Amino acid sequence: MRSSLWTGTASAVLAGVLLLAGCDSATVPDETVTPLEADDIAAFLSDAEDLAGVAMALEGVQVTRSFTRTTDCPAGGSVSVSGTGESDRDRDTRIVSRTWSVSQVHDNCTMIRVRRGEEVRATIDGRVEVTGSSTIELPEDRGGERTLLAFTSRRTGSTTVTMGDRTRTCQVDVTRTYDADAGVFRVEGIVCGRGVGQTR
Repeated sequence: MRSSLWTGTASAVLAGVLLLAGCDSATVPDETVTPLEADDIAAFLSDAEDLAGVAMALEGVQVTRSFTRTTDCPAGGSVSVSGTGESDRDRDTRIVSRTWSVSQVHDNCTMIRVRRGEEVRATIDGRVEVTGSSTIELPEDRGGERTLLAFTSRRTGSTTVTMGDRTRTCQVDVTRTYDADAGVFRVEGIVCGRGVGQTR
């Protein structure tokens, strides 16, 4: 299974964050957030670390590195990832193993979308802690595709969304894992007090 994990588009990732708007902090399900919306929030959080280029910060044969990556949001503000990571490559097998521990921060990250003919603006703030690991096999020839062998990443924390005069805070605890046999990602955890589970 060839993976394009590190090359997802920023626009697709950022579009999902608008669904955070209906979220209250709670340990029980927030009835204003549907199960589908909770799944979409989980998907956004699972992809957001890729947006700021965590993997690219860990390129190298053997490296331990602190790094910060920041990406502008479409209508103002930013999403940034900062922390530490390690990368190690076995030259004989072409296997690269990586681990990371980072903070993902939304700083007035503002987006606009059109819903039923009207523009809706959302501003996101908050911090999510992310820990993860991955294993990939490098291609035999330069320029070839990499093969994802294993991946797991967990994010916990809260995100606050402001729309108009309403502000909501959402607690999250979401884990994404790669099923190499099936060639899919599985996302599971708690978002806004709701259990989430999806295959991507």
